[in-house]
Amino acid sequence: MADVAEKVRDTGLWPLVKKRWRAWLRAFHRDFGYLAIGFTVIYAISGIAQNHIEDWGEVSYRTYETTKTIAPIADELPDADAIACAVRSTSTARSPMPTDASTTFSPWS
Repeated sequence: MADVAEKVRDTGLWPLVKKRWRAWLRAFHRDFGYLAIGFTVIYAISGIAQNHIEDWGEVSYRTYETTKTIAPIADELPDADAIACAVRSTSTARSPMPTDASTTFSPWS
């Protein structure tokens, strides 16, 4: 009985399906490998670019850091009033920011 099953398997469509299956898997593995290599190269180039950005000249943005001190707020004030008090105390002592929009971007200005 086992001999008959082996003969049917070896003479029918099975070898053709097996060859096609292997060819598809080989093609998929090759194409997926190309995709993985491409992503790896792009990732490597972008990492080098981020690490060495200061070597490539002037960047197109500037960053500013400011420190503001607010007056103590009483504990019995409601949250809305405490926030309004904090906003009022920081808006009067605002540090000057550059006004040249072509070289400066700041979402807080």
